[in-house]
Amino acid sequence: MRLEDELTVVSADVLTGQVLDGKYELQRRLGEGGMGAVYRARRVHIGDEVAVKILHPKFVADASAVERFRREARAAAQLHHHNVVTIHDYGETQTGGQPLAYIVMELVAGVSLRELLKREGRLDLTRAVSLMRDVCAGVASAHRRHIVHRDIKPDNIIVLAPDDDRERETVKVVDFGIAKLRDASADHTLTAAGAVVGTPHYMSPEQCLGEPLDSRADVYSLGALFYEMIAGAPPFTAATPTGVISKHLSEPPPRVPADARIPASIEQTVHRALAKDANARQTDASEFSRELSTAAAAGAATTALGPEANAAHPHAGAPPQPTTLPAAASTGRQPPAVHTAGPAPHVPHAAPQPPPRRKSRAPFWVGLMLLCGAAIAVAGFGFYMFLNANRNTRPNRTAQHNTSANTNTNTNTNTNTNSNTNAQLAAFQRAEAKVLSNMRLVETELAGLDNAALRLLLNTVYARHGRAFTPVDLRAHFRTRPWYKQSGDYTDERLTEADRANIRLLVGAGAGPAPTPPPDQKEMRREVVDALDGWVSSTEDRDLDEHMSFYADTLEGYYNSRGVARTNVRTDRARAFDRYQKINVDIDNISIALDETGAGAQVTLDKKWKFEGERCSKGKVQQQLRLARIDGRWRITSERDLKVYPEESDTNCD
Repeated sequence: MRLEDELTVVSADVLTGQVLDGKYELQRRLGEGGMGAVYRARRVHIGDEVAVKILHPKFVADASAVERFRREARAAAQLHHHNVVTIHDYGETQTGGQPLAYIVMELVAGVSLRELLKREGRLDLTRAVSLMRDVCAGVASAHRRHIVHRDIKPDNIIVLAPDDDRERETVKVVDFGIAKLRDASADHTLTAAGAVVGTPHYMSPEQCLGEPLDSRADVYSLGALFYEMIAGAPPFTAATPTGVISKHLSEPPPRVPADARIPASIEQTVHRALAKDANARQTDASEFSRELSTAAAAGAATTALGPEANAAHPHAGAPPQPTTLPAAASTGRQPPAVHTAGPAPHVPHAAPQPPPRRKSRAPFWVGLMLLCGAAIAVAGFGFYMFLNANRNTRPNRTAQHNTSANTNTNTNTNTNTNSNTNAQLAAFQRAEAKVLSNMRLVETELAGLDNAALRLLLNTVYARHGRAFTPVDLRAHFRTRPWYKQSGDYTDERLTEADRANIRLLVGAGAGPAPTPPPDQKEMRREVVDALDGWVSSTEDRDLDEHMSFYADTLEGYYNSRGVARTNVRTDRARAFDRYQKINVDIDNISIALDETGAGAQVTLDKKWKFEGERCSKGKVQQQLRLARIDGRWRITSERDLKVYPEESDTNCD
C-alpha cells in the first residue's frame, strides 16, 4: 500500500486488468506453459468467472496455422461432457500492436494429475482405475466426433475432489485441439539438440514418426498415462527426449514393478494399449475403458479366490511376452489385432472383439522399420550433440590411440560415428542406473563419456536425494527425470559412501568440481524477515535514507506503474513522511516463497497502518513484495497491493 492514501490493486503483468474484446476482464495469471499463459477472468456482461488461455505469439504469427486452429477450436467447442473442460469462446484481437489469440474455457478448481502423482508417487489400483475411466469417458466423447486429443498427459488432466456437487473424486480433460496447432506449427522432426514436438513420454510410435493420427494414438497415450499412475513412472524413460522416442519405436513395454501388486489382467490390458502396431491396440478410448474395467473385475475376483486361483489359471501372473514388430513385416501377412502380451484371462462377460482385418499393411511395416532405424540414429546423434553442447577443452582420453587409427578409417566414418554415439548413450544409461541404485562406478564404465555426460552423472548423485540446482541446464535436465523429486530440506549428509566414492571418481575423470551447495533455505528466510523488519522500522522512524536502502535502483512494478526508478519512489516517500508526523505499521500473515536459485523471493503479507499528521488515516491491505538479493542485501524490486480490507479503513483515528 502506498503511504499516500491511494490504495490500488494493480496488474501482475501487462495483460492483467485488460478487457479482451470488451468481454473478458483478465484478473490474474494462474500459470504459464509452452502454449501460453492462463488467466482467471471475469465475463463483463455476465459477471461469472472463466479461464482464458492466451496463446503464445509464435502460434498466431502464421495465418494458415491460425485458420487450422480456429477450425479445431470450433470442433472442440462442440464437446459437452462432464469430464471435459468446456470451451466457451475463441477470439483474435490486438494488444500493443501485436496479434493475440485466446480461448475462453470453464474455470475448474482442482489439481493436475501431474501434481497428484508428484505428491503421492503412484495411486492404488482402485483409485487409478476410477480416475482413468473418467479420463477415457472424456476422451471417448471426442473420439465419437473424430477428434483426436494428441497430447494426453498428466498435465492435461485436472483432478477434482468430492464436494456438494460430486460424491466422488473425478477428472476434467483439458486442451483438446491445442495440440494440433502445435503440431501444425512444427516440422515433425528431431533437431540437432534432440527437441521433439509433443510430450515424448506419452507419444505413440506413429506420432514419433510424424504420421497421421487417429483415436488409436490417444489409446497409446492413455496406456502410458495409466502405466505411470500405477507404476509411479512412465513406461519409457531415457536421458534425453530422443532416447525416449527410440524406446517408443523399438522396445517392448516394461513390466509393472512387482511391488505395485497389479493383476496380470490389468497389465495385459495396458500392454495391449502400448502395442507398437496401432491395429493391435484397442480402437478407441471407450474400448480401452471397457477392457480396463473387465480386467479390474477379473483381477479382483482372482484376488478374492486366493493364490490357488492364480496357480490354476494358465496365464494369471505369467509375465507378458515382449511386444515386437509382427511377422507381417517380412511375410506380408496381416498381423492379427490381438493382445500382444498373451491371451487375456477368461471372464464371465465377453471381451471386446478385435477390429476387423484390413488389407495387408506390409508396405507400411517395411517403411516403419526403415523409419525406426533412421529415428534411432537421429536420436543417438541428438544425444551426442546435447552432451557436447557444453564441452570444455579437456583432452580426449583416447586421443593418442585414435590418431593412428583415424588414418585408416576415413571410409568408415559414418558407421563409426553411429556406433560410437549409440555406445556412449548405452554407457551413460548404464552408469546412471548404477548411480541411482547406490552402486559404485568403476573407471572403465566411464570410458567414452565426455565432460558433459560426466557432469550430468556427477549431479545425478546429488539429484537422487532431491537437491535443487541453480544452473538452468541442470534444472531443465532433471525436471525431465521421472525419479527426481526436489527436497526443500536437502543436505549433503544424505550422501552414502557409494555416493561419495562416485563423486571422487567422476571429479577425477573430468566432470569438473563438485557443485556448490544449494542456498540454505532457512537462513534465506531469516534474512528476508530481517529485511522486512528493517523496512517497517525505517518507515515508522521516517528515516528516508535508511528506508530507501531497502529498494532496488529500478522497480519492475510499483502499484500501477512499471519500471519505476528508485528516485521516483524516494520523492513519493519524502512527500508522505512530510505529510505524516506519526506513522505506525504492523505486518503479519507473512508468506515467503523463495526461488530455487537463492537470488529472489516473493512475499505476501497483511499490512496494517495508522498515519497521523495534517490528516489522519488507518487501514489494512494484503500486499505483495518481490525481493532480490543485490550486493549482498535483500532489496525490494516490486511493491503492490493485492487486496484492500474496507472494513479496516477509516479516516477517523480516534
